[in-house]
Amino acid sequence: MKTLSLGWLMALLITLPMIANAQNQCSASRVRTSFQQIADQFDAETDTQKLQELKPLYEAASILVWQTEGRSLAGKETLIVFWMAGCYSDGECGLPEDYPLSRRLYDDMNSGFVNNVFGRELPDRPPASAVRYARGILGCDSQTNSAPSAPIEVLNPKQKLARAMIAFNEQRYADAYPAFDELCAQNVAAACHYVGLFRRTGTVVEQDDVLARQGYKKGCDGDFFSSCTEYGRYLFNGLGGEQNYPGARSAYEKACNDNQHKACGYLGDMIYRGLGGDENLEQARKLTQRSCDNGDGFACLVLGNVQSSFSDFPLARSSYESGCKFGDDASCSFFASSLHDFAFGPVDAERGQSILKDKCDEGSGVACFFLANQSIDNSPVAPEVALHYNTRACELAFVTACDALNMQAE
Repeated sequence: MKTLSLGWLMALLITLPMIANAQNQCSASRVRTSFQQIADQFDAETDTQKLQELKPLYEAASILVWQTEGRSLAGKETLIVFWMAGCYSDGECGLPEDYPLSRRLYDDMNSGFVNNVFGRELPDRPPASAVRYARGILGCDSQTNSAPSAPIEVLNPKQKLARAMIAFNEQRYADAYPAFDELCAQNVAAACHYVGLFRRTGTVVEQDDVLARQGYKKGCDGDFFSSCTEYGRYLFNGLGGEQNYPGARSAYEKACNDNQHKACGYLGDMIYRGLGGDENLEQARKLTQRSCDNGDGFACLVLGNVQSSFSDFPLARSSYESGCKFGDDASCSFFASSLHDFAFGPVDAERGQSILKDKCDEGSGVACFFLANQSIDNSPVAPEVALHYNTRACELAFVTACDALNMQAE
């Protein structure tokens, strides 16, 4: 079974608002709008796998346009003909397998609808089985209590996953979780990822890192690569089980190979520090550079540290600044600190100190720790000031500050 990617799932959540109120959006007056929204998403997508995974939504919307507008109008839409030709070719979408008809549809479409096979050979409206398929994929009847006009078709895992995602998008988490849990038991990797998410956050179910870790592991084992990122994080931090650096490194590598940029940043950090395997600064630099370029703030932080190891201090400052712009508080602190040091470029200690104070006030433990150890003129920090900021940093769970306080107490 083909694994659905998180990119597709997020696209579903973000770009298909018609699913947010399924019954209304599947009404005759809104079918064409829904179809166009899916078409726009499809046109904007460039990843081949994600395009393939958007296919069932596009097929379903095409069937509903056919049902609403009839074959004459629907048959003038190139992509409706394209999707229906594929459905007939594979015997999917509630349509019978008919390869010769599929071939004629493709040929007619490619020749500019010379014979209009769709409008001439297909029924004016799609079969009831196709309509049930389409409404099931789009969740049109998910909240209706009226009796169905035809026998209810048993949903396949792909349809169940789509319905679960609709419930998730509508924040009907009590409906979504049982569906994900059932599908995960059937080894649907995307569903296992969401089981991990629910268990990690404790949404509608008891928070349980052991079960979250298991869900992410099953998702990763099924090549749902965002699960590999989360599974690696659980292994790295020893959440829900033993800490396992080699396992974390392997999970991050698997996700990174699928261009999961956050995973590449985590992997680069482990390689930079020699955790779970050999240290390799050049490899760490390449991995974190790629992730930083793609907007991952933590990767920019690690990249800056790697560049500092090579004494590329001006480049390191630039990387820290990029990480700060991408929302990584530690990057902001390192950037601010670099403004005190000529090796990194022009000095602007006043600006650096201002950044640290702002970030500390916003709840950044690392920024508070830097304030405990760095003054605006690089003179020793007054003991009472250091104590204040170290205490604040420790309260914000910055462990190094807690260690410093313990050493002072001794």
